[in-house]
Amino acid sequence: MRNPSTSRVLSEAELIASYLEVARKDIADLEALAVQLRDSPAIWPTIGQAMYQIVHNVKGQGTSFGYPLMTRIGESMMRLVKTPGESTVPDLRLLEAHVVALRTILQHDIRGHGGASGEVLAEKLESLVAAALD
Repeated sequence: MRNPSTSRVLSEAELIASYLEVARKDIADLEALAVQLRDSPAIWPTIGQAMYQIVHNVKGQGTSFGYPLMTRIGESMMRLVKTPGESTVPDLRLLEAHVVALRTILQHDIRGHGGASGEVLAEKLESLVAAALD
């Protein structure tokens, strides 16, 4: 990938740093949307679409940059918000738990699958989403 301002090829470390910068902004945007949703559940269709787009981007690049746990948690969250056109607001606590998990991965620079703790967290979120969608 080239840096458009310098036309030079970015190093792997620079690409990862760029991903992390964008992912942090995306997580902050998800947090802000969750607050808006808590205050005004009626705006769910609009908020849901925005959340879906953001988490899709976070998820899509996580594994590529060494953060497959971001991808897995992102996939779980995408399942939760996959039908944002519907008027039914998903469980806000479950939605926020996904956002907190994503933020925590970035804050603690949890690369890879997150070990046993990452596995337990991902499985718990996935099972809660599955139960919520049944």
